Amino acid sequence: MRKTRLWNRLLSLALCLCMVLSMLPGFQVLALAAEPLTATIDSGASVTLNDTDGDGFYEIGNVDELFAFSALVNAGNNTINGKLTADIVINENVVDANGRLQGGSFREWVPIGRENLAYEGIFDGQGYTVSGLYFDEHGAYGGFFGNAGDSSQILNLGVVNSYIYIYRLGGGICGASSGLVKNCFNYNTPVKIGYIYAGGLVGHLMGRMENCYTSGKVTSNVNPHFAGAVCYYQHGEASISNCYYMSGTYSTAIQEQDRFAEVFSQEDLASGKLAYKLQQLDGNWGQNMDNGNTPTGYPLLNSTAVYHYQQGICTAPTDVYTNTQTPHQYIHDTQQGDEAYTNGYCNVCRGYQAATLVTESNYASLGVTEAHIGYYAASGAGQLMWFAENHADVSKLVLSGDCTITSDMPW
Repeated sequence: MRKTRLWNRLLSLALCLCMVLSMLPGFQVLALAAEPLTATIDSGASVTLNDTDGDGFYEIGNVDELFAFSALVNAGNNTINGKLTADIVINENVVDANGRLQGGSFREWVPIGRENLAYEGIFDGQGYTVSGLYFDEHGAYGGFFGNAGDSSQILNLGVVNSYIYIYRLGGGICGASSGLVKNCFNYNTPVKIGYIYAGGLVGHLMGRMENCYTSGKVTSNVNPHFAGAVCYYQHGEASISNCYYMSGTYSTAIQEQDRFAEVFSQEDLASGKLAYKLQQLDGNWGQNMDNGNTPTGYPLLNSTAVYHYQQGICTAPTDVYTNTQTPHQYIHDTQQGDEAYTNGYCNVCRGYQAATLVTESNYASLGVTEAHIGYYAASGAGQLMWFAENHADVSKLVLSGDCTITSDMPW
């Protein structure tokens, strides 16, 4: 009896220690490896999911494994964790570039989590996408996920070029969610409902949604006030932060829930502006634009970083988004000449005047020697600041005039 009591006390102390340590910054409790699980999928095949790296997540790298994960959850294993290890294409050519359903016979998706069995695990898309999803049912809970419960986390996932129709509770990512949806997006996936509760991302949101966007069109055939471009939600039950929807994706007047998200245009989508905004709160967002790779046309996770600068006249600059780190290239003031500057600062916006690159044709007029060809010449404090920001690590500087430093300058 004494040994039993001693053992129980030691076990309690160990558990308490783990709880205390788990609250410390940087401390992580090691996940238990998930045991292999086998499911029979729609084709009749038996598919086994594995956790090869022992992190507690089943790896999903192809269509059959995706269907197997859905089958396992819907059979009662609703707390298992999963992660994508590749982009997955369920069907080809489900919708055209404008989200219109195309003809053909498609493999129909089975949403993860159902009405009486919500998904309660963690699903990490790891920045990969699921495309060609086709779902057309006269029921409830339609989307990549059907029903996600309080403990669920749906992360880093994109649903692309897919089609969803459901009678009620339909969303590009999830039909209904009372957990966390973060870093997810719907690109060109229309969501249509026959009755109520639809959204480009979540049909009925009762939890949290963060850092997400949607360009998918939303259509409600009966009651448009129980739908929205982003989601439908009841006031006080949910929170939406740093989320975006494309203009025109929901034809009805803006719903209350969409007022917590920000609208963007097709130009914002293609130019990199939306990717840049998403990237400010999570650096995993990006977009291929002018980096030598095929432009994607929309933001992706784990993609190339987007940089923002402005060019043109400083009183009316033009925003530029690019994959290249480029300094500001203002033409300062409307005079566009040296008279626009005082001590190297623009008289209008106090921006820095660019230092002058010394060449064979201008070195004499700058008052420097032939030996300074290839240097940058500065004759004002603002030009010194410009040089420090843009070229101090790779170039040389020569003073071609007096630079007056005052206490109000950012040194």
